[in-house]
Amino acid sequence: EGEIVMACGKYRERARIAGGYGIGARDRAGQLRRFGVLAASGREVDALSKLFKACFASGDAAVLRGEYAHTAGLQAAVTGKRFIHLATHGFFRPEGITMLVLTAASNSSPIAVTSQLALALCGIALAGANTKPDRFGRRAGILTGEELLQLDLGACELLTLAACDGARGVRRAGRDHASLRAALSGAGARYVLSSLWKVDDAGTARFMEDFYRHLWRDGRSAHDALRHAQRDARKRGDKFRDWAAWLVFGI
Repeated sequence: EGEIVMACGKYRERARIAGGYGIGARDRAGQLRRFGVLAASGREVDALSKLFKACFASGDAAVLRGEYAHTAGLQAAVTGKRFIHLATHGFFRPEGITMLVLTAASNSSPIAVTSQLALALCGIALAGANTKPDRFGRRAGILTGEELLQLDLGACELLTLAACDGARGVRRAGRDHASLRAALSGAGARYVLSSLWKVDDAGTARFMEDFYRHLWRDGRSAHDALRHAQRDARKRGDKFRDWAAWLVFGI
């Protein structure tokens, strides 16, 4: 019938597993970005878990919460899953940001990021994302686009990135648009639902309940479920930015 894994983390939790370098998880001044609490993400996952169990009586729903929503846990859990739902922060930082590096004289020097792998400029935040980097510059709880590209998503029919900036990225000569969406598609997900811009936490939770109800209960395709969820949001009078940002990628 179906299997799903859902994840929502607490970014201040300490994680035992180190994540990626997360160059994009910095502001324009090169300072480490702090990820705020997504108050509605827990309720979102609770509602979707209940809906999934009602629609797939024999389905298996794995929910990763808080300190258990760390990078290694997610990497292990997604293999073989039909549906994956990530309720977390996404980020993208254009090239040209400034970061500090240590010179041979042990002094900090600012440099502009222009030659990093394109997918290192985007990523998602999991448990431990707000902890200090280790001595190699890695932040526990950060999964970059490069690392997401290495996931085994061959069995995934739909991956929902309920996060900001899922489709934002950078173009490089001879390559596709490098974004979180592109990384997840490249890892094997047939369809990816992601946002074009920053979205409201509570609005996203409402929208996702509508989307999955049309997808699972009504048996619609991902594209059709999206259209019906957007129609529902318009009828409720939801803000344009909260429902128009979402696109399903894949054919």
